[in-house]
Amino acid sequence: MINYKIKTLPEDFIVIESMVLHHNKLPNNNGYFYYILRKSGYTTFEAIDSISNIFNIEPSLIGYGGLKDEDGITEQFISLPLKIDEKLLNSIFWTTPRFLELIYYKDGGSKIEIGELCGNNFHITIRNIPEDFIEVLSQIGKFSTFFINYYGVQRFGLPNNAKTTHLIGKNLINEDYKNALLFLIAQPNKVGIEAKNYINNEKEYFNNLDKRLLAFYQTSYYSFLWNKHLEDFIRRNCTDICTQVEENEISYTYPCLWREKIDLMKNKKIFDCEKAIVVENRIVHSKNERQFIMQIMARFHKVFIDPIYTNKLACVVEFFLPSGCYATVAIPQLLRDICVKYNLKW
Repeated sequence: MINYKIKTLPEDFIVIESMVLHHNKLPNNNGYFYYILRKSGYTTFEAIDSISNIFNIEPSLIGYGGLKDEDGITEQFISLPLKIDEKLLNSIFWTTPRFLELIYYKDGGSKIEIGELCGNNFHITIRNIPEDFIEVLSQIGKFSTFFINYYGVQRFGLPNNAKTTHLIGKNLINEDYKNALLFLIAQPNKVGIEAKNYINNEKEYFNNLDKRLLAFYQTSYYSFLWNKHLEDFIRRNCTDICTQVEENEISYTYPCLWREKIDLMKNKKIFDCEKAIVVENRIVHSKNERQFIMQIMARFHKVFIDPIYTNKLACVVEFFLPSGCYATVAIPQLLRDICVKYNLKW
């Protein structure tokens, strides 16, 4: 297998959100203000918490359309109920490589909500690539294929840590707050540290958390179940499979042959996927259709000698994915399909 590397440096994984925001501010300044949130080293939840503390804004009033990982450089839109001096936050959190930055975008009339996101643009540097593979990438320029649309491993926990987010969600759904808190305490972030003060008062702690965070934990568990269901479906319907085990219980099974992906699409294109959402400050569970095979059109360019990995090359790949798709899931399938088509050793 090609031992390629992504996310070696934060700037190797750049994500820019795509969303349509209308300038429809209401009369008498009764509207919202849209900002671009650039960050690295912070989850979206951590960034919202910091903005809330500095500008004394209730977290539930800060809107966003999706979650962005901490291990990369990401840009996303957020809405605030008042106009703030973004330079204050920037002066406090502008460090490298971990930083937060707010950039005023425009006035608006409504709060940004989960689900409004169109998708994400990716600019990714792939490192530690062998020379014969990089020659093909530099020649093809663009490459299109289909990928199995699993939820990425980052859905289930922090980088380089145990993947337990779905286990927190499972226990919350079962109202087992004690075990939910124990899994949460094990996470090395602010929420996990604060949770240590609520042993024996677990339900109180979760009742005081941002409902969107609680919904995220529960949806993480539903995502885990969906991945397992999809994995079982592929094992039952594909004759030639390859399995890549990620971390802890998180595993992924892919068809090795491109034609088998097409056959899967003829068999069934969508599965129902349950999720938890916040409606009027209540967590509501609903089922939605989710496509299990998606298409990607990737552009490869900027091939260069990798200064980090000796005697290896690197290149940049750019593509767009709809909301809910994971680049870390698409990339290995993209590279493998290139190997198959051009008879390269995977």
